[in-house]
Amino acid sequence: MKQTQIYALLSDEEKNKLIQQLWEENQRLEAKIETLTKEVSYNIEKSNISISKNQSNLAQCPSKEPLVEGEYGGFWLRSFALTIDVFILFISIMIIIYISYISYVSYVSIGNIEGLKNIIDEYLINIISSDGNTFFSLYVFFLCWLYFTILESSCWQTTIGKYVMGLIVTDTYGNRISFLRANIRYWLKILSIPIFPISVAMIRFIEKRQALHDFIAGTVVAKLY
Repeated sequence: MKQTQIYALLSDEEKNKLIQQLWEENQRLEAKIETLTKEVSYNIEKSNISISKNQSNLAQCPSKEPLVEGEYGGFWLRSFALTIDVFILFISIMIIIYISYISYVSYVSIGNIEGLKNIIDEYLINIISSDGNTFFSLYVFFLCWLYFTILESSCWQTTIGKYVMGLIVTDTYGNRISFLRANIRYWLKILSIPIFPISVAMIRFIEKRQALHDFIAGTVVAKLY
């Protein structure tokens, strides 16, 4: 028999009892749905908070464990790296001087040998004069400053020479240094030149192999591999 026919055969009391049971069952289902909805919302919110905290920690917190002994570059590795950097800077400066020289004499005719000779002499005199020397020294100093500070604070954290020798510049926790800290390190290195032997001794005997400028700036030269 169909459910409608069965329902029609029920007495009024039985109908009321059935309706009451159905209504109670519906209330229980609604309560369960509401509880499950609240639990799902709570779990989603909790997960979002956890993800947000983790992202914040990754972006802001430094490494908890500092570098250990044996992961730092010693005196000889750093010396060889500096030699490579100085050679690269020297070649770069020579190339720029050559380009400026070509530009300087470009307006002279190839057949005008006497005019070309006079311009070459004038160019050389300008370089070795006091004014030329001052300008040239400032130019070299500016190039060296940009080379070391930009590369050591970049995502590579190293100059070309240090990279060849397997070294990078970091803070004491192995994190990338800022451009400001790279500048502090560079200028302290320049100022500590008169007491170079002290810096060498510090690299040899200090646990983190820090030179004087590294010790003050809070940086280390770590091994990349």
